[in-house]
Amino acid sequence: MKTTKWSCSGSVRGSCGIAHRSLKAAEACCDKDHRAVTKGQYSGWLTRAYSDRAPYPIDGWDDVSEAERDASFGSWNQSK
Repeated sequence: MKTTKWSCSGSVRGSCGIAHRSLKAAEACCDKDHRAVTKGQYSGWLTRAYSDRAPYPIDGWDDVSEAERDASFGSWNQSK
């Protein structure tokens, strides 16, 4: 069985560029980015930055288990 690699990406912030070994690791990476942006680390004085990064499977959704599918982008992003 192929192991799913996960990353953290969004249309605004782009990708973290890391192939995480688990969904939990990708979630932690997304959380770290959200915290950094919320603290103002990446914000300018005119506008407030935001992070839209969410975990996703790098090789597509075909090899993702039902449990991981349920725990990924949709439910993770809604809980933030």
